[in-house]
Amino acid sequence: MADKYSPSVVEALTQALAAPAGLPLLAAKSQPGLFPATTLGKAASAKAVELGLLEPHGRGYRCTERGRHYLLEAESPKQLLADFLRILEAQHQHWLDLTRQTIQLGETLGGLREALGFAMPKVQQARIAADLPSEAIADRLRLWASQQESSRDCPLPELYRAVQPSGLGCFHDALRSLHAANRIYLHPWTGPLYAMPEPAFALLIGHEIAYYASPRRTERNLDFERRPTLAASASP
Repeated sequence: MADKYSPSVVEALTQALAAPAGLPLLAAKSQPGLFPATTLGKAASAKAVELGLLEPHGRGYRCTERGRHYLLEAESPKQLLADFLRILEAQHQHWLDLTRQTIQLGETLGGLREALGFAMPKVQQARIAADLPSEAIADRLRLWASQQESSRDCPLPELYRAVQPSGLGCFHDALRSLHAANRIYLHPWTGPLYAMPEPAFALLIGHEIAYYASPRRTERNLDFERRPTLAASASP
């Protein structure tokens, strides 16, 4: 096939031998190919396939046994070796570039992981603090203590319905947080467990099952506690 297609076919067969997994028949902007996507390249590729020099393989084409013989007849051994060395150098440079990019990507990922490790605890703390209805619970218990019910502690089911948190787990987390900060008391259920109404609202604190809550003195409505009695206010 000594015609205008021969140089393109020889170049394509040389590349195909260096890529036994197969290459696309025509090159594209984003990927290499055996032939340029030109009028001459398309005609040469069709000719090579028609003559059985190239065959489909995987997602591309590879050199056939007939293609190898054609290449050995068309090229001198010295020129063929030079072509293979040229392709080898190009692939080696490509490998070096990929290795360098991989190392840079690894360093970037490591930096991002370190930054996330630094920032994530603060983000989680802020999210938890925003989600927990702690202040709503503390306000409700202060109100409870300032009303007639102050003679008894507030049952957790009633407290839950008054505060209406986003969930029972969030409610329990807020109670634990307030208890750990010494802002509320959590009182145990003292009766038999089978008699406990709505046991899902109970909370295990230490070795006790808490079922009631009340504010500590520092959380109470001190203005109400210091308010003078009616008789005292009526005296001159």
